[in-house]
Amino acid sequence: MKHFYNPFVRFMIFGMVSLLSACAWRMPEHPMGVQLEVPAKFEEKNLSSNEQTQVKTNIGAMWWSVLDDPILNDLQDQMAKENPNLISLAAVVEQAKASVALAQNNLWPNLNANTNVARSQSYLTAPSGTYISESFPFTWTPDIWGALDAQIIALKAQQMSSEENLSMARLTAQATLMQTYLTMRNVERAQATLLAAEGAYEKALEITQSRYSAGVAASTDVSLAKLQLNSTKAQRIDLGIQRAQLLHAIAALLGKTPSSFKLDPTATIALPIALPDIVPGELLKRRPDVRAAMRNVESAQASLGAAKLAFFPTVTFSSSLGYRSTQLPGLIGNNNAYWSLGPTLSLPIFDGGQRQANKSSAMAVLDQAVANYRQVALAAFQEVEDNLAATSLLQEEGDVQVQALQAAQKNLAATQQQYLSGTVGYLNVITAQTSELQARRAVMDIENRRWLAITQLLKNLAGEWDAAQIKPRSLKSSENQ
Repeated sequence: MKHFYNPFVRFMIFGMVSLLSACAWRMPEHPMGVQLEVPAKFEEKNLSSNEQTQVKTNIGAMWWSVLDDPILNDLQDQMAKENPNLISLAAVVEQAKASVALAQNNLWPNLNANTNVARSQSYLTAPSGTYISESFPFTWTPDIWGALDAQIIALKAQQMSSEENLSMARLTAQATLMQTYLTMRNVERAQATLLAAEGAYEKALEITQSRYSAGVAASTDVSLAKLQLNSTKAQRIDLGIQRAQLLHAIAALLGKTPSSFKLDPTATIALPIALPDIVPGELLKRRPDVRAAMRNVESAQASLGAAKLAFFPTVTFSSSLGYRSTQLPGLIGNNNAYWSLGPTLSLPIFDGGQRQANKSSAMAVLDQAVANYRQVALAAFQEVEDNLAATSLLQEEGDVQVQALQAAQKNLAATQQQYLSGTVGYLNVITAQTSELQARRAVMDIENRRWLAITQLLKNLAGEWDAAQIKPRSLKSSENQ
């Protein structure tokens, strides 16, 4: 031990430790191979009007509130807490956190207390007999090269990726709920429209029957009027099936059984809003799936670093202090004590190519993660481009369809007057009624399609998710049985 206090020896030890530390692995500041050419802005520009509400680029986490519907707001709160898929992904996040904590524990030394009772026989050292021993082994493997640090970085990136996946699943569920809710309300509007048409067709049937009784109309006119009325009733009844299915879909999103969930019909939807141009660079920062893909790249890069460091030797410091005796009384004493202290150097020489295979696998995983990141980013661009074009063109289509509806209404009024005057047959009235009803439903269908496209855009405009956001509840033990 006296040689340890030699200045030259201490200098050599200090130099070796410094050199080893300098050779340790460090995570690159920027992941490799994830550069993606981002356009300045999307090409499609949606049309805007003074009557529509213009929203800000960053609308926050409660992005569905632009609809200003208290019922939808309440449904979103319930879904965020009770959706089974979100509860499952929240558990995955907790598992990832536990994996990080477990890996971090490997940086610390281990100290145990062992008690052993064994009978042994030896002709060289101690005599035969039953020995009782109490020992306190201590081991520590310092992370000289940074291999454990690389593993921890990879696990932390996986944890953040799981958190982003939870955010994306929440965002997707919110969009699905909003789209399903809007579609259900649009079906209710169609039912109300058909119900109003039934009232008008019933009056037309009464007029036709009166004209038939007066001998100024044929029996075929009465048959056509009944056909139109009953066909409209059948369409309204059929829409009831769609509403029931949409209501059941909402119940499933809320984690409820369909029979226990009810919503009163309102048959109202707010006018579609106008959205501003979206910058793709901002989109990449906001979309959780893009951020999750980036975290996967970081995790794969850290795992590759750990695989490379597996070729380096490891140093383990171990020591043990204990007592050993054939008698329990007096076990702990200087005469029964023993100890050991010393380092162990493990240098990999031959493993059949296992380390090289692990390195090759890690490189392939990194290539896959980079390709997946590019695919997710491109899919995000495409989604915004598609829906931005859809909202723009559907607005233009809606304006034209409104003009068509106005023309159909004028044509119906004129045809009804002509029929009463006896200049046209009732078939012309039926044709005009059908055209007017189809035009009216087409206007509502276009508005609903615009809302569906706007919902997808609102997803991308949504702000950053934070820890203060409502989290899914945890399942109780009784619910797991």
